[in-house]
Amino acid sequence: MSTFTKQFSSADDYEDWLKGVGERVHVLTISTNASAVRNLSEPRSTVYTPRKGTAVVVKYETRDKSLAPKKSKFTSVIQIVAIGVVFWALFIYAIRLLM
Repeated sequence: MSTFTKQFSSADDYEDWLKGVGERVHVLTISTNASAVRNLSEPRSTVYTPRKGTAVVVKYETRDKSLAPKKSKFTSVIQIVAIGVVFWALFIYAIRLLM
């Protein structure tokens, strides 16, 4: 199983997504992104309770490839270029060692 992380803008969005995916996912953790929505004008001693509409971050496992986050072509190209650069650097290093 592959593990992924997905962020939702609210708990309602998360519940709608969960109803749609059914039993194809196994949710590992659910957390609210309280630091992103906290009112900084409040005193620091105030205990923060998540409000309705706060961001929700879910870590889940699935075997269904359609539920995996989409990778952009740019990300794939960057990965291929990085691997190519590493191999060329190792090749040049090996040639210099042999000379």
